[in-house]
Amino acid sequence: MDVQIDEQAHIFRRFAEVEIIEISPHYAYLSGEIARDPDLLSIVMAAARGQPTPNLFFAAVRFLLDRGSGTELLATYPTGFSTGRPVGSYRLFRSFVLENRTEIERLLASRRVQSNVVRRAAVLVLGLMKAAELFDDRPFVHIEIGASAGLTLLWERFSYAYGKDCEIGDADSPVRIAPMIHGTPPITPGRRLPKVTGSIGIELEPARVEDNDAISWLRALIHPEHSDNRDLFDAALEIAKSKPPQVLAGDALDLLPKVLGNLARGQPANIYHSHTPNQFSSESRSRLDEILSRASLAGPVTRLAFEGTKE
Repeated sequence: MDVQIDEQAHIFRRFAEVEIIEISPHYAYLSGEIARDPDLLSIVMAAARGQPTPNLFFAAVRFLLDRGSGTELLATYPTGFSTGRPVGSYRLFRSFVLENRTEIERLLASRRVQSNVVRRAAVLVLGLMKAAELFDDRPFVHIEIGASAGLTLLWERFSYAYGKDCEIGDADSPVRIAPMIHGTPPITPGRRLPKVTGSIGIELEPARVEDNDAISWLRALIHPEHSDNRDLFDAALEIAKSKPPQVLAGDALDLLPKVLGNLARGQPANIYHSHTPNQFSSESRSRLDEILSRASLAGPVTRLAFEGTKE
């Protein structure tokens, strides 16, 4: 058990110092403290195997906070970025976790990290434009592995602003994504979204948009400083409720060959995944590579990946 706790301590320490420091200073601060706390690390041990435990652990706590418990602790959570030192209280956090240990362990054992960061669609669209060029602007099928609730499958129904006079997408969409641009805008004025014949998602356990519990879990996975991402999530959710995206339930390594096999020979296809293979074993990642290599023999295939690193 001590060896396993040491492994988790390393994971939380790396999460604090490398993975999350620029994204969520609050979680970086808490992670650094957790890495030195055997009592809380022992609770983390309840997480399902293969899950990124810091993300899962913080989501479990936030899920309970959003349900109305721990008002004092929630008040210490930031709602935006600050250049100052995180002001969160580890004492309150630790006390809350220990008091709610049973419920947190249940969430860790039964839930998965499957967030939908709608803002990533701004990067996805740029990748899809490049894919369209490689396909000589022929309509293609877009497939997302680890689609969660499928919110980023709705990319055609969003609006994007890549700088002055570089807006594309649905101008009337309630989802408007305006990434910060450094240097020359990545697209030219007048550019249009690429043409697809369909967008299909694959998810082991899809989060249905009408399932309030599942949606609350996805919202809890959003880092506290990212209130703008939470707003985009809610706006995209309303679009999804009017016309739910197509998300197939099952293991991507089983379903993807079938989906690709059903395409007409020569039909271009793009495969996209965002922070998903980090939950795969090395053997599963190799199988995914083989599936895509095999599919490329029947027709043009591109792959877009929005991933971090995995030790």
